[in-house]
Amino acid sequence: MKQYDFLKVKEFITNNKDVIESATLGMNEDWFWTAETIYSDEEFKMDITENSCIAGISGSSWATPTIEIEFKDGKTEKYDCSVGEFTDDIITRIEQEFTVISGLGCLSKPLQENRTEVIKKL
Repeated sequence: MKQYDFLKVKEFITNNKDVIESATLGMNEDWFWTAETIYSDEEFKMDITENSCIAGISGSSWATPTIEIEFKDGKTEKYDCSVGEFTDDIITRIEQEFTVISGLGCLSKPLQENRTEVIKKL
């Protein structure tokens, strides 16, 4: 299971708040259902602790916890902000389930196709 590294996220934002416009957390592979803005207007929008939840979850057995940061200069970057690992048996199960689900279609598929990969580790 990969979980958000909430303390690292909070530390990163706090140390870089002078250049950050906003920060949003969500699961990269299911972004449009799970993303929540946690920092904007130069303040945290929620109390970030090691026990926080985003969209009601603290981690995932198949998706990557991600922070998307919009900088004041207009640049946006995505970071993998996870701790923990997926296990091989979970990955196999997910691949099998995805094969079944993909035949039915995914409501967020058109939106997800425009979602780029996470490129950096926080």
